Amino acid sequence: MIKRAGLFFLLIVISLLCVAQENIPLNRDIVFTLDKYVNRKDSKVFTALKPYNRAYVDPLVNIDSALTPGCKKAKEHERWIKRKLFREDLFVVNSDDFHLDVDPLFDFSYGRSLGENKSLYTNTRGVQLKGTFGKKIFFITSYYETQARFPDYVTAFATKYEVAPGQGRVKNFKKDAFDFGTPAALVSYSPNKHLNFQFGYDKNFIGDGYRSLLLSDNAYQSPFLKVFLNYGWFYYQTIFTSFQNMNTDSVLNAPYIWYHGYQTKPATFNYAGFRIGKQVEVGLFEGIIFEASAKDKKFNFNSLDPVILVNTILYSLSGENNSVLGLTAKYKPLNTLDFYGQFMLDNLSLKKLTAKGYQRNNWGFQLGGKWFDMFGVQNLNMQAEYNQVRPYTYSSTDPLQSYTHYNQSLAHPLGANFREVLVFLNYCYRRIFTQLQFNYAVTGIDTSRSNWGQDVFLSQFSASNGYLSDGNKVAQGIKTDILGAGIKVGYLFNPKTNLQVVADFYLRKYSNEYGDKTTPCFTVGLKTSLTNIYHDF
Repeated sequence: MIKRAGLFFLLIVISLLCVAQENIPLNRDIVFTLDKYVNRKDSKVFTALKPYNRAYVDPLVNIDSALTPGCKKAKEHERWIKRKLFREDLFVVNSDDFHLDVDPLFDFSYGRSLGENKSLYTNTRGVQLKGTFGKKIFFITSYYETQARFPDYVTAFATKYEVAPGQGRVKNFKKDAFDFGTPAALVSYSPNKHLNFQFGYDKNFIGDGYRSLLLSDNAYQSPFLKVFLNYGWFYYQTIFTSFQNMNTDSVLNAPYIWYHGYQTKPATFNYAGFRIGKQVEVGLFEGIIFEASAKDKKFNFNSLDPVILVNTILYSLSGENNSVLGLTAKYKPLNTLDFYGQFMLDNLSLKKLTAKGYQRNNWGFQLGGKWFDMFGVQNLNMQAEYNQVRPYTYSSTDPLQSYTHYNQSLAHPLGANFREVLVFLNYCYRRIFTQLQFNYAVTGIDTSRSNWGQDVFLSQFSASNGYLSDGNKVAQGIKTDILGAGIKVGYLFNPKTNLQVVADFYLRKYSNEYGDKTTPCFTVGLKTSLTNIYHDF
């Protein structure tokens, strides 16, 4: 604790000599709207690294104007209530050497799960403070307190894993509802235009897709130190972080009692990106979850090595740590069209490379595309994506070493052993926005007595076909189809906090040999939407 406090103080002192840079919220509504501008050929933003840094986006587009296209400019001497509702942060402190914005955060939503005949609600209250000190340091901190009742499939998830999807640990609240909190904080600074340091407790995302098979914002916040280097055609990012296993018998199923005690897992994520001309971006990814803390384990200082591939060469993909390698790519044939993809590799046996379905040959891939201003219609945008991951990917022989944090996958919410198709269609006219979504996945479900490779928390030693077996294939096990379709319509009041009133209908159909379950849900709410919460699994 003393070492962490000292590091935090040191970063603040150093940052007083630097230029601050702000992160744009990691929310799909915001990010996908800005993608129309940052994906153009002349853009200098390397889009695989998120959240975006505002210093690189501001020269391309005014963010508030992009989120409310076609709206009239503010009139002089506009009333205070109108400015605060539509354009400004609620409380602003501004002086020569200090700036502070304070905003309430909330989500007041109510709805019905029609197939289950139950009410749904979200009651979130919070606050966000962000600002600059001396115009050289940027900081942001927020906290949410939530009570919520979910559809049955989300309730089952929260009950088993003891966390709300992407959020904090839950406590029971009234009848089949939950209570949980979610904090976040960040300090950001840049000694020059090429280098940026961030120290915080939040989420990161690597990739151009809706999902990421490398590192996503699916799991809970974690502490991190991030170093980002930008030289126009070359980008390098290192994230030093620490994840945690939770004390949950139904998830971890660890073999020894002392395993059940909130072990920490040091981790390093290195990424090297290259821009080739104006149309191509490629990147190399390395993510390593080092051995979890135990009574006989000491801190591994190799986890502080920022040089990509060094630790993978040192320990190998199949060593005592859980290593993931990846490639990303994007091609921009037009300013309004781009194609992207990922390839991830968890384990690989060269001797068994040609063996059909060898258990330790674990990989996945993603292919997708984005089309902006479709058919020449302004602000009509589409995204389509395909994801596939082989069974037993992200898991380990040691249950403590899974590619997870706080009982959730660090990559895809379905874990492994699946195929998935996603399509989004978005349209915005001034402050009115709408979204159509379609997602379909096929996966192979595990049971309490079987391990077909979908549950990333299970040891690979317990594979149902036997450890190091051949003949494994995607969607083996209890083949399950998950179909989702939804529509969302809303009105954006204030882009500063993404304050919106929104009505949302989502239908989920879950079917396998044990039966079908259709869950149509309707909600309406008033919210400040600054994060991604995934219930489409």
